[in-house]
Amino acid sequence: MDLQRIPYTWTRHFVPGLVGAAVALWVWLGVQALVVAFAVELHLLGIYWRHEAEGPLFLGVVAGALAATSIYLEWSIRGRSLFWRGFYASGAFLSGFLFVILASVLYTLALRGYGGEEWGDTLADPSLTSLRYRAVLWALAGVGSGVGAWMARSTRFFQEKLGFSDGTGPPKVPAWSSLLSDGYHHLAAGLAGGLFAGAIAFAGFGYTALGGDLYVGTAVAMMVWGLVHGCFCWAIPDDLYVGWIRVLTPERFGRRIPVGQPDAGPAERFIGHYPRGLDLYLPAERGVTELHASFVHDGAGKYTARGLARVPTTLHRFLETIDLSYDAVRPAPLETELAMEDRVRIGPNGETEVEFLMLPREER
Repeated sequence: MDLQRIPYTWTRHFVPGLVGAAVALWVWLGVQALVVAFAVELHLLGIYWRHEAEGPLFLGVVAGALAATSIYLEWSIRGRSLFWRGFYASGAFLSGFLFVILASVLYTLALRGYGGEEWGDTLADPSLTSLRYRAVLWALAGVGSGVGAWMARSTRFFQEKLGFSDGTGPPKVPAWSSLLSDGYHHLAAGLAGGLFAGAIAFAGFGYTALGGDLYVGTAVAMMVWGLVHGCFCWAIPDDLYVGWIRVLTPERFGRRIPVGQPDAGPAERFIGHYPRGLDLYLPAERGVTELHASFVHDGAGKYTARGLARVPTTLHRFLETIDLSYDAVRPAPLETELAMEDRVRIGPNGETEVEFLMLPREER
C-alpha cells in the first residue's frame, strides 16, 4: 500500500476498512475452495478434523488475518522493511488465532458445564446456529482480531530495546495511559466487528427474505467484520502528512513550499515580495506587500494562517470566507486554522492566490 495513492480527505479513513473487507472475503473464498475442491482428496489422505473444530478454526483464521492485515498495512504505509512487516504481521496473526481457539475451547466447556448432562451436548453442538448461543463466540472472535493487532503495535518498542532496528528510527515509548486507550479502541473495534458479523450471518441464514443461505450470509458477514475492524482499529494518522503552500496564479504557478515537518517542532513560513529572507517570493505587481502573510505549524499537527498586511487578504473554503487583513488597532494579527484545499487570496481583486495542501511525508 502506497501512501501516495491515499489523498488527505475523509475517504482515507475507509481505506483500512476496505482492505480488511477484501482480505476477509478472500479468506472465506479460500476456505470454500478448500472444502469444495479438495474435500474428497483430503479425506482420502486422512487430513480432516472434527466437526466441532471447523467453526473455531475458521473464525480464528479470519481474526488472525484481519489482525495481520492491519499491522501489515500500517507498516507498509510507514515504509518499514519487508522483513519487519512480515515479522509483526505473523505475530499479530498468531496472537489473534490462538486467542480465538483458546476462547472457543473455554466457551464450549462453559456451555457444557452450564447445560449439564441434559443440555450440555445440545448447546455445544456446532450444528446449533442460534444467535443466542453463538453471539458470544462471534464476539470472542472479534476481540481476537483486535487483540492480535494491539499486541503487535504495543510491543514494537521492545524491538529497539533488544538492539534490532527496522531502519525507521527508535519508536516512541508509549505511556501506560496510551497503551490502555489503544487497547480499548482495538478491543472495541474487534468486538463491534464480530457482533455485526454474527448478526449478519444469522440473518442471512435465518430469514428467507435475505436469501436463507448460510454460505452467502457468512460471506457478507466476513466483509462487514473486516470493514468495521479496519475502520475503527487503526486509522491513517495525520502525522503521515505534511502541510504545503502552493501558488495558483500564473506568476510562479505550481511553486510550493512545506510549512513544517511533524517531528521538527514549530515552524512559520512567510510570503511577500521582499527579495531576501522570505520563504516564498511573490511579485508586488499582484498586490503582495513586502511581508504579507505567514503560515504556521505548531509542531503538533495544527496549521494556521496569519495576515500581516493591510492589503485585502481573505481565506476561502466551502461556504466560508475569512478576512485576515491586518488590523492596526489589534495587538496581534488575525489568524485561522487551515484545512485541506483552503485558498488564500491576496489583493483587492484576489490577484494572487495560494492553496494549502496536505501531502504525504516521505518516510522511506
